[in-house]
Amino acid sequence: LYLKNEIQFPNKNNDWISMQIWAKDYTPAKSVFLVPPSKSGFRVFSSRTIVGDIKDGAVVIYSKQYALKWSQTMKELSSFEKMNKNEFIELKKTYNYDYLIAKKSMKIDLPKVFENDSYTLYKI
Repeated sequence: LYLKNEIQFPNKNNDWISMQIWAKDYTPAKSVFLVPPSKSGFRVFSSRTIVGDIKDGAVVIYSKQYALKWSQTMKELSSFEKMNKNEFIELKKTYNYDYLIAKKSMKIDLPKVFENDSYTLYKI
């Protein structure tokens, strides 16, 4: 946002944004993240690749092939918040991601890398 000749950034005390900034500062640039598919915008401050999120569906109007791929990904991630360690490990075989971000309340038995009040970052 541009106000009064100054660029105004969103509140960096936001847990979702702080997770993104941490990821950018402390993970390799080529890292791939599995994020909650209903939570969009992880790429904004992290500059990292994600498996996909709900907003990626906006580009399906340009490509039938992409639409089918995105739809399949969202279907596979539809129960994200109910998944357990083994299900996330199984998804890694398909999406080859390096890190998992989940709501802190999910309590997944994987190595924790970082957490804040709302989210936990796991290495997988």
